[in-house]
Amino acid sequence: MLRQVASGFQTAGWVLGIPSLLAVLFFGGSAIALKMMMPPDTPLGGHAGPSLVNYLVDGARILGKIFGFLGAVGQTIFTIIACVALLVLLFAVLCFFTGRGLQDNAVWARVVAMLISGVTLLISALGILSTRRMPGLIFFGPFAAASGYALWALLLRR
Repeated sequence: MLRQVASGFQTAGWVLGIPSLLAVLFFGGSAIALKMMMPPDTPLGGHAGPSLVNYLVDGARILGKIFGFLGAVGQTIFTIIACVALLVLLFAVLCFFTGRGLQDNAVWARVVAMLISGVTLLISALGILSTRRMPGLIFFGPFAAASGYALWALLLRR
């Protein structure tokens, strides 16, 4: 009974960990590359007078500022995605080592597994109750069942 819960935690660690590691590497690397490619701000030069060349230069600067702003927005989005993926990666590592600790009958792993399962059961129950339709039950139901079984197995085996 506890072996199944331990292997479930390890599997969750692998399933969450591998894609989030790839996301951290891709989005983090892209955010760093975007930061390094950002051109420095150039001060506006003085104009000798109104001429067609000065208007073209000013128009190009305005376009440069617009695309620089869009690049900064993209960099911010990539940084946020990389940070979220890093948090998911840390959670995956926690799940994996919790499963390893459950295999070794460690008390800390049982407590952490109960906390994770309890929070997952609470979120799943709230998701089922808030949707009141079949898609919510289909999506949240397996999570509620798995976390309920894990809590039952962790609390009954002494």
